[in-house]
Amino acid sequence: MTRGVRRAAQVLATHAALQMDASYAHFTRTLYTSASHIRASHPQFAQCDRAHSVTVLTV
Repeated sequence: MTRGVRRAAQVLATHAALQMDASYAHFTRTLYTSASHIRASHPQFAQCDRAHSVTVLTV
């Protein structure tokens, strides 16, 4: 592979990794917000800790 092609592949791979990180961060924020909303809206879940709520929502 030529140096330029290798560099282009590296740039594309880095861009893809950053996009995945951004998507995961958005998903995590959305999930946390959903868990907080459920705890606030439904008194029976008020005692759930954050980790348990996230686990329940991801199953």
